[in-house]
Amino acid sequence: MAIGQQDDVVSVIKNINSEWTSIRTKDGTEGFIAAQFLQSGDQKATVKPARTAEVKTAKVYGTNINVRKGPSTEQDVVGIAQQDEVLTYVKKVDNEWSEIRMGDGTNGFIATRFLSLDGKPSLASVEAEKLAQSQAEDAKRIAEEAAASEKALAEATKKRRIKKLKHQFRKKLLPRILMNQVQLLSLTKQDILKPIMRS
Repeated sequence: MAIGQQDDVVSVIKNINSEWTSIRTKDGTEGFIAAQFLQSGDQKATVKPARTAEVKTAKVYGTNINVRKGPSTEQDVVGIAQQDEVLTYVKKVDNEWSEIRMGDGTNGFIATRFLSLDGKPSLASVEAEKLAQSQAEDAKRIAEEAAASEKALAEATKKRRIKKLKHQFRKKLLPRILMNQVQLLSLTKQDILKPIMRS
């Protein structure tokens, strides 16, 4: 295997089809090259500069996202991507997986839902936003229910205290008050004045 550099002169062995050509380098290495990278002349060809394709990037949405050897959770993990890490986007494999290249040059596959492409929010970010909104609504509803329950409990406790006080009043204080009133009513004028006259 060899890497053809721009302006290398190679010998054309055979045109395989419209896309591939069989070649031999100066040192005798034989191989295949995409025809688009050759400038031909008779049986000699010069390697053309490769077209520079626009490099697409993808931003990671999520922490500790597995980068796998192949497009499946069954495949080995070859790297870990972090929140907001920028990866080279190679291609979409299917609806679930994308092929990427990490900053250290490691190629791998990542679940597409954890990628934000071309500044568009990722599926995970949309799902996370919906989940956060739902959790906030649930938390608000639970807080409101807790406050209502607490108020009802305080009201019930207050009613129980009032009932208990009424009961204590009827059982203990009311009889004493009534006894005192009866005793006061049974006193004669003289009984009331006796203590005053002694002084």
